[in-house]
Amino acid sequence: MLELVNLRTEELEVVEKQNIIKIEFDSSIRGVVFYTKDEKYKIPNTVDFWSEILYKDDFRSTDKTNLINMNQVESVDENGNVKFYDNKDMIGSAAKMHLGYVEYAVKMLRTGKRLEEIDYEYYRQQRGFKSFKKLVGSIFKNREISFQNNIKPDEL
Repeated sequence: MLELVNLRTEELEVVEKQNIIKIEFDSSIRGVVFYTKDEKYKIPNTVDFWSEILYKDDFRSTDKTNLINMNQVESVDENGNVKFYDNKDMIGSAAKMHLGYVEYAVKMLRTGKRLEEIDYEYYRQQRGFKSFKKLVGSIFKNREISFQNNIKPDEL
């Protein structure tokens, strides 16, 4: 759960993480806006800050200005327009360099796989383990990383 300020009422509210569809930077408030099915919430901070905090909750940065709850993604088109289950009118975006990942993750999430496992498989297939570690390291600002699936670097 997160405590966020409702943009409509200006009141502090508790929001369940799984109800957040996307997070987007908004220069007019000098912070980020959290979108749910029916409401928008604000908090002063950056998308990068929330990317690190919400990584384990299946939020991924798909371009420089937004963060998407991958469990809410229904589809993505060839132009990088992301559509969501809970809000058919809302559109997210995926940068061209992340488009393949988003398409793969949406497909694999439907099979019941965990997103952490999907991340690992995708980056290992596409770019190799070294690039995967670099990507994840950049998300976590070069902190030590341990994989839940117990794969050791020497097994790769």
